[in-house]
Amino acid sequence: MSLGAPVPCRERWVKPRYLGQGPNVLAPGTELVIPRAAATILMLGAEVPVKNEGTTTARLQIEGAAESPIEIHASVLAHDAEQAPQTDNSYALEPGVEYRVAVRAGRSLREWISPPSSPVDVDLVFTDSARTVRDEWSFELSGPVVGQVAGDDSHWQVVAQTPIQVSLASTGRSYTAE
Repeated sequence: MSLGAPVPCRERWVKPRYLGQGPNVLAPGTELVIPRAAATILMLGAEVPVKNEGTTTARLQIEGAAESPIEIHASVLAHDAEQAPQTDNSYALEPGVEYRVAVRAGRSLREWISPPSSPVDVDLVFTDSARTVRDEWSFELSGPVVGQVAGDDSHWQVVAQTPIQVSLASTGRSYTAE
């Protein structure tokens, strides 16, 4: 498996209220009012190029780090067509194919505005078809999501579309016996 440089997205998203829908882009300047919008999930995103350099199909699972409960939405594209997730929410990556993994991850408005606002951690976990080799890449997504409206403690605005920071926090490989 090889990963290219992650491409940070400028947009910010909001998680819709209904299951089965992807995140919606939030326009810069959109106002959110506390307490009504306190539980609204606001998301940052990035695209990560991935290539399965192996000779067998690999499995990709996208997870939030266990210590930071966050909301995650992901899509996997190959040849500009979105791949459908398998029943366990993993993706099958065919050998020799290049993919773009689009990840949107976030937390509630209440959590974004409570200092300190830590990065959002996302793990890309790859396993071979026999699930004996596990590669894990952990990324941190950080950047401004909202800013307080001057002189008003209850009103917050979505920031202008500025790039976020995406950094590779750690990598790891583990093996299990068959």
